[in-house]
Amino acid sequence: MDFKIRALWKPQRDLQCIDLGLDFFLVRFKLSEDYWNVVNNGPWFIRQQFLSVQRKISTTAVWARLPELPIELYDSNLLQHNGNQLGTLLKIDACTVDNIHGRFARLCGQIDLEQPLTPKVKVGHITQRIQYEGISSICFVCGCVSHRKEFCPSITPPLKPTIIKDPAPT
Repeated sequence: MDFKIRALWKPQRDLQCIDLGLDFFLVRFKLSEDYWNVVNNGPWFIRQQFLSVQRKISTTAVWARLPELPIELYDSNLLQHNGNQLGTLLKIDACTVDNIHGRFARLCGQIDLEQPLTPKVKVGHITQRIQYEGISSICFVCGCVSHRKEFCPSITPPLKPTIIKDPAPT
């Protein structure tokens, strides 16, 4: 990945590419101009993989599937509208555009990690559920991606009963 990123971005100075596992990489630029050149000019795709480039991670790119979507709804304009309901549409999978697989449509969108995930979208005349790929920490209480339900800040823990003993009479 390091070689591919260097070849695509052509930085003026050195950069450090750290493999975080699970197809995540952290890139540190030695020169801020190289960073801003990448942020403003890209490219942001290596093969079919989207590179999320940002200073603070509050959004991320995710692939979402629309399972069992009727094949007649595999229309680029319709899917583009639906992709923008997820967040900012970045890409429609080539197999979806070409109607190669009919079990699901696949869209890549930029989502806000501090907002609840969209569980369903309206596609034509049907309400379509969404399956997000590769997201491991989804809270099913508030819908946000940054934590699981066990650690949801919107849940107030139940108050523990406090036993107050009467002071002993003197």
